[in-house]
Amino acid sequence: MNTDGDGFLGAVMAAEGVEGMRSLINGPGGCRSRVQNLLRELIGEYRSEESGCCRSKFMSKQSRAPCTYLNHDDVVLGSAGKIEEGIRSVYESSRSDLVLIDTLGASVQVADRESAAERSGYGDHVVISDEDLAGMTVSEGFDDTIVRILKHYAPKGRDIIPGTVNVLGYNIGDSGWEFGKKEIASMLSDMGLKVISFVGCGSTPDEIVRSFDAEYNISIHPEFSRLTSVYYREKFGIPCLDLPLPIGYDAIRRFADEVAEFTGRSPDVLKAKVDDEELHVCRVLNNNDRTVGGFRGYGMALEGPPSTVAPLMEWMFDLMSLVPVSVKTVHSRDAGDVPRFLESIGRSDALGAPVPPMGVAAYFGDGLTAGYLHDRDPTLSGVPVTMPYERNLSLVNRSVVGLYGCRYILDELVNGRSGFSCGQPTSAEYR
Repeated sequence: MNTDGDGFLGAVMAAEGVEGMRSLINGPGGCRSRVQNLLRELIGEYRSEESGCCRSKFMSKQSRAPCTYLNHDDVVLGSAGKIEEGIRSVYESSRSDLVLIDTLGASVQVADRESAAERSGYGDHVVISDEDLAGMTVSEGFDDTIVRILKHYAPKGRDIIPGTVNVLGYNIGDSGWEFGKKEIASMLSDMGLKVISFVGCGSTPDEIVRSFDAEYNISIHPEFSRLTSVYYREKFGIPCLDLPLPIGYDAIRRFADEVAEFTGRSPDVLKAKVDDEELHVCRVLNNNDRTVGGFRGYGMALEGPPSTVAPLMEWMFDLMSLVPVSVKTVHSRDAGDVPRFLESIGRSDALGAPVPPMGVAAYFGDGLTAGYLHDRDPTLSGVPVTMPYERNLSLVNRSVVGLYGCRYILDELVNGRSGFSCGQPTSAEYR
């Protein structure tokens, strides 16, 4: 099942990840409807439509992701005029800055989008995305668009605020990102650091402007922020630390140690919390040792961005003795640290391998595949950790980062495996 996207999706995620901006889709209406369906899933909180959305046919009664609605005449005769009209109409109706994003079909027309934006009279409020998003991965499209947004809001100078950080790479495609932001901010707060902005993840334009005053940048999805971190460093002198997502207790400890070394802070408070939480969770697992032990030695399949897959795979291998048999990285051209770990345990053949029909006890990846594999084999736990998530709403914390993320993953894993198991009296007498 192919559920990966391309740079167009990454660009939309970047634009919609900045509250108060609009991603103006230059393409047919069907492209808008598919984007809106995904955004409804990723941005779970509904906010009433803006009063101006009914005044623009390009918004069509919905504020999010307006569209130029290209048709066959536009394909033949050109779309520059409709781009100009769309920018003018949407900005006058919403007074929101726009990111103009071409679909694949629109990009082959090679319309002069810059001139169209200037002719609209609101060129200063428009960010033009890359003209070849279809040739990019999701992470590259996101990264490139964030840099363009940063250039749009960049101040002429900066006043460094000691003890402040920006978090780069984290995005609305991450599971439970609203809760995950709180987890990450809490961990950094335990080290005496204050987050100014999660850039491109629910950040406002004002936060982006203030982000240039941060003392440090921390990237927890390096594949989503390579260009972003370079821009901050070269143009504003903000150093950046690249880290994978803090998934699992040892990964959180490494996160604490590396951030501490990078910023000169102490990791002690955070690491003490990790020790206490891990001890408690292990006691809960030990109380269900027969169920937990049923995973040991079985295979696991993983699919996701490298900075998600690598720490999750290592944690599950160490804690649950799950052996990687199928590992696929998405949204990125390279696999990051994934090949290194697979080679260290003699499982290099798992990289890119299909999910085998038997012997797999757990799948960590997108929600659609997780549901499909569990339906095919109810003894397999499908744990959604990447988009799409196949759920109608999310009222509880499903983030995979930090201490709560450890609980979520383990709860989904252990409780997601169907099948009868008689746990008494053996497990009570021989624990």
